[in-house]
Amino acid sequence: MFKPACLVCCCRKPTHIPAFTTLEHLVSQLLSAPSSDSQYVCVDTIAEMSVVVYYTSVTGSLEQHISFVLDCKKIDYKMVDISQSTEEKDKMREMVGDPKALPPQIFNGNTYCGDYTAFEEAIEMEELEKFLKL
Repeated sequence: MFKPACLVCCCRKPTHIPAFTTLEHLVSQLLSAPSSDSQYVCVDTIAEMSVVVYYTSVTGSLEQHISFVLDCKKIDYKMVDISQSTEEKDKMREMVGDPKALPPQIFNGNTYCGDYTAFEEAIEMEELEKFLKL
């Protein structure tokens, strides 16, 4: 059922990916999962857009998962590390509309898409393109 060039993007049982996990290790874990656990695979390339993910390099595991899914779907995106810039952190919080918002936060250009929980729900509901406003 899987296309040879596709990778599993998500499993039914969500797991947190440790920050030290390499992409190669993650891919091997996902590919070795029983097919009954697999729920999503990459299917097509999505049209060009400007997805922006605000993150902090201090934590990393959630950001790694977002990056993995976007890479898998061949979606162009930009990562903005707010741990390196107070200005970027303030901009992210202003655009979210919450002065205490924590990364990762996802935008399409200047349009707010949602946080990691909303991202996961979009994957589960097979509505990633809608979530990213593509």
